[in-house]
Amino acid sequence: MYPDLQRKSFQKLVKSNSSLTVIPGRDVANFVINSKRVLISGPDDCGKTSLAHTLYQDLRQQHGLVPVLLNGANVHGNNVEAALQREIKQAISSQYSEVSVELFEQLDGPRKVLIVDDWHKLKYNSKGQIALLHKAEKAFGHVVCFADDIFAVEILTGGEAKPFREYELCEIREFGHLLRNELIRKWSVLGAEYSEPDDSLAHTVTVLESTVNTLIGKNLLPAYPVIILAILQSYAAGRAPNSNAGSYGQMYEALITTALASVSKKAVDLGTKYTYISHIAHYVLQVGRQELGMDDLQRIHERHRSQYQVNLDRDELTDQLVVAQILSRSNGTVRFKYKYAYCYFVAKYFQENIANREGEGDLRNKLRELADHVYFEDYANIIIFYVYLTKDREFIEYLLANANRIYRSYEPCDLTSHVEFINKLGSDPPDLILPASDIDKNREDALRQRDEVEAQLQPVEEENPHTIKYDDSLCDLIKVHIALKNLRILGQILRNFPGALRADLKLDLALTTYQLGLRTLRALLSIAENNLDDLRVYIARLIQEKRAFADPRELAGEADKVLISLTRNLGFGMMKRISYSVGLEELEETYKSVLDRSGGPLPVKAIDYTIKLDHFAKFPKRELDDLVAAAHKNPFAMRLIRDLTADYLYLFPANYKVRQYVGNLLGIKVNTAQTLSGNTKKLKLLKGANSPART
Repeated sequence: MYPDLQRKSFQKLVKSNSSLTVIPGRDVANFVINSKRVLISGPDDCGKTSLAHTLYQDLRQQHGLVPVLLNGANVHGNNVEAALQREIKQAISSQYSEVSVELFEQLDGPRKVLIVDDWHKLKYNSKGQIALLHKAEKAFGHVVCFADDIFAVEILTGGEAKPFREYELCEIREFGHLLRNELIRKWSVLGAEYSEPDDSLAHTVTVLESTVNTLIGKNLLPAYPVIILAILQSYAAGRAPNSNAGSYGQMYEALITTALASVSKKAVDLGTKYTYISHIAHYVLQVGRQELGMDDLQRIHERHRSQYQVNLDRDELTDQLVVAQILSRSNGTVRFKYKYAYCYFVAKYFQENIANREGEGDLRNKLRELADHVYFEDYANIIIFYVYLTKDREFIEYLLANANRIYRSYEPCDLTSHVEFINKLGSDPPDLILPASDIDKNREDALRQRDEVEAQLQPVEEENPHTIKYDDSLCDLIKVHIALKNLRILGQILRNFPGALRADLKLDLALTTYQLGLRTLRALLSIAENNLDDLRVYIARLIQEKRAFADPRELAGEADKVLISLTRNLGFGMMKRISYSVGLEELEETYKSVLDRSGGPLPVKAIDYTIKLDHFAKFPKRELDDLVAAAHKNPFAMRLIRDLTADYLYLFPANYKVRQYVGNLLGIKVNTAQTLSGNTKKLKLLKGANSPART
């Protein structure tokens, strides 16, 4: 699989007269062939070497070119030209045959491709690298080099006397949702290509996608193939017999333990490193900066030695943590390489020291302070990791109390009286027509669209986000952000311990999450209701700018349709948010308890239905029937049910009987005309392909 590439060279973009800044993975090979001179960069674990080998194979087997793959670390010697020639000859001999060396020299230049992995490991300075590139460009029609991200930054910020000034500079992008899905799907069908039913495979992929997305989080882990595969392997190990269900906390620990084990000689070293790193992380939290100098490391080291009476070599240990990719080093400072490691080890410090009753009161107060400021992403993640490690009931109850304070002046949206102002704008929804396209294609389109939307989203930037604490006087944008953050925290706690938390606590977590989501929805709908006339006028003006209306009533009707659609999307989005927060098939009994405790009102039934659509293998027909019976006279609720169901039918395989039943019940139709048109075209093509040739 090819990753997407981000073009970084502004000069090349201008010269090529192209606005294309992202090269999709499917186009990477052609982009390299057409560009002829390319430098591809990325961090250590982004898959540069894998990409170099994949590119080598594809250029050789599918494009009729003759590539030679070198490693920059092997090119050395005082004579640059001689060093390059020596490595090229050795590579041709090993990658083709000894007799191919002379044949290669006779090939036309345009067919030759030089691929150099680990260019940053060359032993030459800028002048030597320029000379080497010059020799390579004379002998090869295409030159493609791979280097780390630090080298690429130096190229982009250096003066004129730098190599690669005339090259396409590209950066390997993290996998978006589309590529994650493709990788997960390929991993899921290994050994079961012909045996697993389509609906079962779709459910498996959905569960794995949810797990991967949860663990990657917001920059907790980079979404590179090696990381995604490590998560999948950890998940598979967690599902094996005699394991503890592969909880999120255990999967993070598996990643850390694997990394530390690679630099540890004895098992006892792992525990020592865990504690030592937790002190580094806590120090970072205390001082409020990520980069640590040698003085900082020495203070941490002396404090650890004083508390634990163990002699460790500070420099050797730091080197090991850099090799294990827990820390990274740059310009004389170190920092945590990945956000998840920092957050995990801060939580580890709290866990160990509260357990040892060392400053327990101060540490618990600090935890509550973090919980009060979850608008700051780091604090939210530290809290999640702390609960992963401890299942601290007292602290979980503090989180529940915090969630109950958000939008406390609003009742949970009842999807009935609270949406009456919308129902007055329009009558029963018209039939919905789904395109008759392939389910896999639908999912691909939806994931691609999600990637595009996320690429365009601008993060909410606030000054000193770690100081923002929920208060009713905050603007709604920030309050909604805090509400959604609390949804995620409570949901991850619930999903992490389906069989390890007491039933009453699971019920409180689920019910609190439902109610928080519904209060937030009520608050957002109230904004629309309280400003209804102004919104209708504003939307009408926007419509009229695009399209003229002679009849004011027709214009007002169009504006109302837009307003109905916007509020409907709010309801749909909140159902999905709650579902993604708390959804897990193993929590089925908890969802039943929520229905029993609440009395099964319409919004709770709608959430329950959404969860089962998103996370359960079997279509929830009985839940749909109950929901429609409760909402059949409520246009807003019926639209919501139909949208949720149509989304499922669009993205998941369902048998004909289910589709027919749901279609008749909710007025969802498939565009059969499109299907017949597509089949007619295919039939014509098949007839043409099978017709005997005329003589």
